[in-house]
Amino acid sequence: MLTLFELTRQVAEELMKGGIWQGESTDATTTTITDATIGLITQAMDGGTIWLFDQDPPVTRIITDGPDGAGVVTFTPAVTDINAQRYMLFGKVWPRHALRSAVNRALRNVGEFADFAFFNSVGLQEDYDLSMADVGGPISGQVRSVERSAYSDPSTATNPSWMLHYGWTQIGDTLRFLADPPVYDGVANLRVGFNIFHSELTADDDEIRREVQPSRLKWEAVAQAYLHLVAPRDSEAMDEETKTLYGRAVAMANTFPAHINQPLPAPMLFLGVGSRGAASVNPDLQV
Repeated sequence: MLTLFELTRQVAEELMKGGIWQGESTDATTTTITDATIGLITQAMDGGTIWLFDQDPPVTRIITDGPDGAGVVTFTPAVTDINAQRYMLFGKVWPRHALRSAVNRALRNVGEFADFAFFNSVGLQEDYDLSMADVGGPISGQVRSVERSAYSDPSTATNPSWMLHYGWTQIGDTLRFLADPPVYDGVANLRVGFNIFHSELTADDDEIRREVQPSRLKWEAVAQAYLHLVAPRDSEAMDEETKTLYGRAVAMANTFPAHINQPLPAPMLFLGVGSRGAASVNPDLQV
């Protein structure tokens, strides 16, 4: 999946404003690269961003000085690999934190994603602590679905045969079975569904979820970056150039397929006659 490193690079290439320079250094230290062929005025990139492609994994850094007259660019924090390497420079109109913020704002606007946590069943136990999932989680907000595998250890089965359970309720951080709690001990044989927003990308090697359409996200982030440029101004109205560029970014985003995140709907619970309820597992799915 696409990483934050690659996303910020692609967004910067579309923004352009502030200047871009790509090349390969002839010398390097843990905090500098040297390329005497850089065709920029001195200190043109102070406060901008450098992408270092040949680090493992590739990383971005903040430019603190450069280029100087000898083509030296200084950055922070330090890296470990000091070999000469491919790089890209981008100016300070959109510093690194602004590029990352644009990507993360675009991700938040995608909406919620379905996620799942797994619990080990304990025979006839009715209450399960949602903050203590055995696999996945933590669970935040409302539980949307509870499923029980036909197998005590679904990992051993070709098809785990998940069956929706309808006789449960959520009390704070507690999932309570009101009817038909699991009879046997199991291993990750209870699957609890909930909705989350995309986690914030903070490290260069953080990846987007597979439900996110990368090309659409890139242009949505470009649009968010233009909003960042306008926000500090006294006037709420965009200037004509920025308005045109923002509109182009939105139009480009809409040429790509929509993101395929499908949040889980609100649960439909059916409790029958009796103090603890009944018909908790869909009889059409019972085995």
